[in-house]
Amino acid sequence: MQDVLSCRFNNLDIGTIKQYHMHSSVSTYGFGLCSIDATATENTTLMSNWVFNVTEESLNNLRRCTEDINPECRQTNYLVVKVIRLTMQELGQLMDLDPDFKVLYLVRDPRGTVRSQNQLGEFDWTILNNYTKSFCERVRSDIHVSKTVFHKFPHRVMQVRYEDIIENPIARTQQLYGFINLEFTPPVKEYIWNITFAGNQDDCNICTTRKNATETAYAWRKVLSFDEVNLIQSHCSDVMKHFGYRPFDQKELSDFKISSYYQVKR
Repeated sequence: MQDVLSCRFNNLDIGTIKQYHMHSSVSTYGFGLCSIDATATENTTLMSNWVFNVTEESLNNLRRCTEDINPECRQTNYLVVKVIRLTMQELGQLMDLDPDFKVLYLVRDPRGTVRSQNQLGEFDWTILNNYTKSFCERVRSDIHVSKTVFHKFPHRVMQVRYEDIIENPIARTQQLYGFINLEFTPPVKEYIWNITFAGNQDDCNICTTRKNATETAYAWRKVLSFDEVNLIQSHCSDVMKHFGYRPFDQKELSDFKISSYYQVKR
């Protein structure tokens, strides 16, 4: 992460350099194409995270790709990275190293998160009990560490609840832009609406364009049985309470007039 934030792409491992999201960003699209060409003889696919049997020639070609993106990266006014597995402990260390580094700490209802991670193949549903225990233990650890991080960097960390963004994407996105001192322009506003509620076809499970973002966010209430929901609630009760999520009984689960979270006064 420190190499990414410091625009030192030449220090990254090949798996990261070849990661398929490199081809999805406007700012890294050229680099993504260069990395494909550099290892074209390796018979890799666009969605592959790893390059096997890498030759010295392909390594030299990849180094030439980084020679172009490193200076371009350093000239940008803002560098934005989305990460999923980074811990609050690691974030705190990065913030110590860079006074300009800010964090948007995104949280989601554990019931929706666990269901989503199963959809993406993170775990087999037969081990739901053990996986949920482990997942909420990690979140619990982040909560503990985040208290120190929030206290140490009060103006550089912003906690954002996924459901709050879904319920009011325009207003919440405007707040996020204000936090990082970016102008919330009309084109950005239009884009946010188009990917959340404009009725566009959903791209895929891990993509951001949604036909109806609210329906996607709360799909777990229709898909999971009460026993499954209750199991997640039992292991994550303190985590849910900390972030303001409401536990359900069997009748409440299917009553969509009852919100899955408590309103936060702002």
